[in-house]
Amino acid sequence: MNRTIVFCLFFVLAAMPAWACIGLENERPTLKPNKSAGESLHALWQTQPGLVDRDGMAMPLNDQQLLEAMLIKSRVTKKKVLDSGITKPLRLDLDYEGRRFRGVFRHVHSTKERLKLKGELHRFFQDSYKLELAAYQVAQTLAIGHVPPVVARGIEGRDGSLQLWVENAVTEQKRRKDNLDFPEGFDHYKNKQHMLAFDLLIYNFDRHEGNFLYDENWYVWYIDHSRSFKVDSGLPNVERLHIVERKFWNKLQSVSKKELNKRLRGHLNPMQLAAFHKRRENLISYISTLIEERGESQVLYDWN
Repeated sequence: MNRTIVFCLFFVLAAMPAWACIGLENERPTLKPNKSAGESLHALWQTQPGLVDRDGMAMPLNDQQLLEAMLIKSRVTKKKVLDSGITKPLRLDLDYEGRRFRGVFRHVHSTKERLKLKGELHRFFQDSYKLELAAYQVAQTLAIGHVPPVVARGIEGRDGSLQLWVENAVTEQKRRKDNLDFPEGFDHYKNKQHMLAFDLLIYNFDRHEGNFLYDENWYVWYIDHSRSFKVDSGLPNVERLHIVERKFWNKLQSVSKKELNKRLRGHLNPMQLAAFHKRRENLISYISTLIEERGESQVLYDWN
């Protein structure tokens, strides 16, 4: 990994969304062949989530049916209003057949025809728990990963989304404040590029150091997507995307529009859905051009 790579603070340009910025002496670094698992811990940091319950036991990420049942049917034993975030979500202590874990319940659902935020005009702006559900479905369907499991659930008479809490995690903001170094083998360039690709696809203009975090395995989790899926087909600052994870790229091209509609139609309105499909087309076109100009070996990568 090139040691000249440094993280930049997220920033806002007038009339443009804020995107993750990575400072590089060479904006388009040459990709090196991936090391084998035996040569590097690289694979561990990228592919082994550290989602655990309150007692340190691994959550059943490989059993989607059980995990959803735990989130939907668990008993609420305690709740706390979180100070972080604009919409004041609830952190819930949960119990499912004696297994203790926590989750974040979001119930905000507001729509404005026109709203100006951070110098950018948003038409048909929406801040909604439904977009958390949509973001998770996109991440699952297109093999992006990195979004904690989330389900639709009602709590105390309010509809909302319940997302698994990431225990023992630190935000990027906290990591910087405490001067925590990345472990050997952690590829922050690839991680930032992967997150950028996801944010472009769902039009997440609100990514900042407080809403992506690292679990105890240094697996990166993306959170807080209730303002995503803008009714806009553009890809602002897409020129910052230089490399793409191969599995995601294959899924981005191969998953049918019908399948995406099936997963997203209950969470997105028709305008949001149409804009999402157009962004997908535009992103495929952009990445295809990158591959044509630079070669597949310099654009596509694998985690291990």
